[in-house]
Amino acid sequence: ATAGARFVAFTDDDCVADPCWLLAFEEAFASAADVAAVFGSVRAAPLARPPGILPAYRAASAVVLRGLGDKPRAEGMGACMGVRVDAWRRLGGFDEWLGPGASLAAADDSDLVMRLLCMGFAVAETPAAMVEHFGYRDWAAARRLVAGYMRGYGAVHAKMVRLAGNG
Repeated sequence: ATAGARFVAFTDDDCVADPCWLLAFEEAFASAADVAAVFGSVRAAPLARPPGILPAYRAASAVVLRGLGDKPRAEGMGACMGVRVDAWRRLGGFDEWLGPGASLAAADDSDLVMRLLCMGFAVAETPAAMVEHFGYRDWAAARRLVAGYMRGYGAVHAKMVRLAGNG
């Protein structure tokens, strides 16, 4: 992150951010001093397409999660995410074994959130931050994508169980 930056915003290479995207993150971070990550909505682009999937996520309302017990209240998607630089540094960033291009092809965002919550940070969602996703997959590509999601999520849950045992 650049010197003086308070947060870093993430999206995917097949997404286009809303013009107010960064302002929406700024406002969500300002809502509480302990908010270390913010997720927004990922809207499926209105494309004419054959059967398949276009991953999306709707943040229905503003919410702040505190502790792992709150995690089921919001999911988020790394394609529309901001992270406070100071929390990012304390956490050590993303787990390099997880996410696009890694052997465990997904769940880098979920892992980050769960580690932040375990460290006592809060995580927020806001419908005001939005990107439009153009990442359509036909059924064959969708099966590979979902298989990668499941490998990544399985690894994150195994990691949490292992970390809890070292507690």
